Amino acid sequence: MKPYSAVAVGTFDGLHRGHQYLINRLLKISETKKLKSVVVALSAPVRQVPGVLSTVREKEKLLAQFPIDDVVILPNTSDITSQPADQFLNEFLIDRLKAREFVIGQDFAFGKGRKGDINWLKAQSENNNITVEVIKPIYFKDEVISSSQIRKLVLEGDIKTANQLLGSFYLISSKPVRGRGLGTRIGFPTINLVPEKNKLLPQGVFCAWCSSQNKTFPSVVNIGSRPTFFSDAVVTVEIHLLGYKGAWKSKETSIYLCNKLREEARFSNSRELAAQIADDVKKAGNYFAVK
Repeated sequence: MKPYSAVAVGTFDGLHRGHQYLINRLLKISETKKLKSVVVALSAPVRQVPGVLSTVREKEKLLAQFPIDDVVILPNTSDITSQPADQFLNEFLIDRLKAREFVIGQDFAFGKGRKGDINWLKAQSENNNITVEVIKPIYFKDEVISSSQIRKLVLEGDIKTANQLLGSFYLISSKPVRGRGLGTRIGFPTINLVPEKNKLLPQGVFCAWCSSQNKTFPSVVNIGSRPTFFSDAVVTVEIHLLGYKGAWKSKETSIYLCNKLREEARFSNSRELAAQIADDVKKAGNYFAVK
């Protein structure tokens, strides 16, 4: 058993390419120095944002792709923002997690008033026999990859570029809910998801991979308020699987948005909507055929 640990602390919203580089560095250091690898992730960003790229459940799913020894999700962001920096460092990071190495990004800071920044942590490390490694940012087209930049792209519907910064397809994961059967009536049955309220959702019609219980299918996904049938502004996620028939029996369903096909639109009647969906399905089939 490894008595001490190497620790990375952050929000890790979206787990983009910069986060991935930092975690891979953490794993390398842990292996070289025979330390336990630990990631401490906030459940949500400290600053107010239009929505999160990753819910807690999605964050756990993304982090599970890495061979990290221990992942700690802090459910209350006040744990890291309201406590004095020295208290959080000594009581949580050093005493509880047995931290002997920190791997952090350049914008890292914790504690009340963000006192625990890089310079402060380096000064403290000299008194606590701790090493601090600061990871340089990763760039995409001369811009630093950041969660805030990706949120902007998602809201604009530019999923293709967002995915390039993420280093993976944009993930939306939730439990299916029973719909009204409107898709089935027009020949395109759907799986319906209602993501958590704080999840950032792009609106429109997308090509996506739909996955659950080791099954993955190409799909067409509509994210929006379904204006052809409803006048309210409730945003839902509707998934039509390509090449799949039968009931979708799953407690957890994940979709990975690949490419935007079009904006959501209101049609005069269900026949016009069905014709447009048929065209969406054809375009999605062509998209996945060349992937």
